[in-house]
Amino acid sequence: MQYVLTNLPAWIQALSAMGIAFLTPRTLIVLTDYAADTKTTARASVTQIEVSHMLFLALAMSYNPQGLAAGWVIDQGFGSAINV
Repeated sequence: MQYVLTNLPAWIQALSAMGIAFLTPRTLIVLTDYAADTKTTARASVTQIEVSHMLFLALAMSYNPQGLAAGWVIDQGFGSAINV
């Protein structure tokens, strides 16, 4: 027991080195997963912007306040198409 107490700084340094050797690879794995998720989010954002700028016209049934069909209309989507 006397040996451990007299060499306490060396024991602390050895245990710290083992902890760092254990945690470093796990940290790299977590960061790799985070980078992959960030890349997926960036791709989804670009796709969302592209879709929001697409031309879009849809044929839809128009309804009056009583819920009865009032006729067909051409509905504009979120893109830059002209509503006729």
